[in-house]
Amino acid sequence: MIPSIFKKIPLPMIPQNCPQALPNSHSKYQAGNVLFIILIAVALFAALSFAVTQSMRSGGGKNSSASGEKNQLLVDQLSQYSSMVATAVTRIILNNSCSLNTINFGTPLWQDNTAYDLGNLAPATKICDIFDINGGGVVFQAPPFEVLGANGKEYGFTGHIAITDVGTTANELLMVAEVNKDICIRANEQDRVTSGGAPPPVLGNAASRFETPLPASKAFGRNDIDNGNNRFPAGYILGDNGTPEFKGHKMGCYETSSGSGIYVFFQVLVER
Repeated sequence: MIPSIFKKIPLPMIPQNCPQALPNSHSKYQAGNVLFIILIAVALFAALSFAVTQSMRSGGGKNSSASGEKNQLLVDQLSQYSSMVATAVTRIILNNSCSLNTINFGTPLWQDNTAYDLGNLAPATKICDIFDINGGGVVFQAPPFEVLGANGKEYGFTGHIAITDVGTTANELLMVAEVNKDICIRANEQDRVTSGGAPPPVLGNAASRFETPLPASKAFGRNDIDNGNNRFPAGYILGDNGTPEFKGHKMGCYETSSGSGIYVFFQVLVER
């Protein structure tokens, strides 16, 4: 039984237009939300597709293009390792009384150690050995895989190149490496040899072929000494009239001949 007090309370009257007005307004609001969500989803999908496409274009491989930032980091690695070796050379000259004729880059870790090992021409105590704890103490490394050219496998050291306006007219002691074109371009831009993505300078001279691994005839080993020469024989000059871009630069990269696809990175260890 319903108490009599509740029977006397009149029920509120609901306007006739409310049931139609409220549902219609709510439906329009829901439709707007759905459309907005769809537009966001389409935009996100487009952005994701673009990112994937760009990633695929710049993706892996020994000779593939990498991002500008990655190329910069790789060139920095080349330069930092060169600086480490240069510091070791200076240290053993000052502290161990080594000369440029007794500095030994020999180590069994080379593919061909005979190209670099001085043998009995270097102190038996190994105080003039760059890659020995008793000498320079440098850890032997290969270049980062991502920088390598088609045939590049390791660094090289040579005294066969002189650079105009770096030191005197004498040859320098250089570290070299065969690299891919992207790294070559970035190295030149970093040292302001070229700019704006310009292709590497082309030398087009047989004496310029310092692709690595270096043969004994060009490596900073004992070959020149055994042949009655010093370790800095007349070789190629960078920065002369044929290659003015390199004048005064201690780092750079060139193509050995037009269309060869062989790019040689260099950095000065000792200027003379």
